[in-house]
Amino acid sequence: MHEIFSIPQNLELATNQTMWNRDIMAQLAHFLKMLLETGAFIIVWLLLQGFQRHGYRKGSWPRQHANLTGHMETINYSQKKLDFDGVDPDLGMHLLDLHWNRQHHAFLVTYRPAFMRDMACNGTYYSKLLLNAIYFGASKFSSRPEVRRDPDDVRTAGWLYRQRVRELLGGALDRSDITTIQALLVMASSLFALGDERSAAWLYAGTAFRMIIDLGMHVDGSRLSNQRRFSDEDLEIRRRVFWGAFVVDKIQSLYQGRPVSLQELECNVSIQFMDHYEELEHWKPFAYSETQKYPGSPAYSVSTFTQLCKLSLIMNRILNKVYGERSSKRTQSELTQDLKSLHSDLDQWRIDLPAHLTYDPADTSKPIPPPHVLSLL
Repeated sequence: MHEIFSIPQNLELATNQTMWNRDIMAQLAHFLKMLLETGAFIIVWLLLQGFQRHGYRKGSWPRQHANLTGHMETINYSQKKLDFDGVDPDLGMHLLDLHWNRQHHAFLVTYRPAFMRDMACNGTYYSKLLLNAIYFGASKFSSRPEVRRDPDDVRTAGWLYRQRVRELLGGALDRSDITTIQALLVMASSLFALGDERSAAWLYAGTAFRMIIDLGMHVDGSRLSNQRRFSDEDLEIRRRVFWGAFVVDKIQSLYQGRPVSLQELECNVSIQFMDHYEELEHWKPFAYSETQKYPGSPAYSVSTFTQLCKLSLIMNRILNKVYGERSSKRTQSELTQDLKSLHSDLDQWRIDLPAHLTYDPADTSKPIPPPHVLSLL
């Protein structure tokens, strides 16, 4: 069902005090894989728990630690530790696989290693609200009739999970929480894609933006005082969630003609992401795969998302300078100068795109990029 274990050759290691040698990591990966193949699940689990307690939390855990913990999904699933909120485990995992294959790559709002780990222990980065938001967003990609209210109408996909989100959301609005923010952003993106739910999408997103400010996520956590120091994982999740929200804000504002909520000048969060486990992950379409002959491609998720964040900064300036309420009070020459500057910024953004994110439809020797890469172009 899932890839059990893999360590990329270009494993990037993050350290504060201890440098993890790549050869040692490769040997460790091989050792853990051997244990898994012999059924020694408990030993692997204890080893990983020790690494997480004594390595990662002290800053010596590899940035691409997802490759060390990803196989725990299989163990936790087989031992029935994953909380699917009453949904049949087979269907629940099907919808999660769809999410990690499609919607997740668009904004990287969800962080798979933390979510799937905490799904087994009701940890900080898991909530039933977020789970059902994921179910709802993934349902439109599923061919299974049980996710639809009307088996013949794909637009009714996920209706039951949307009702569950509404039920759970009432009790989640009293305090700001990262999983609530993630759930709201996933719902906002899913509803916005429907076309006739844009008001609901706007309201969900707006609540997420308020919670982000409330939690101080618009300020880079790595620059806070020692009293509020975050772990590497916390920082990675905060950055991904903030920039995912920043992108959602600009897309919704641009399409709906609404003012921007998260302003560039009021935010100070790095676009340097530490964990690149999705970058070279092999991507193939999961939905309707029996009809697909697509050979697959590296996902390039992190570099795509990074470039989308940079593009959203330009979108922020476009919305403020061209479509802002005060733009009508500016002179023609001022507007012309701004337009030239913005056009230059867009040209430079396109020029600076990494080669692997460019695509020429006339070049049939290269496979078509994944949909999240195409949408960037």
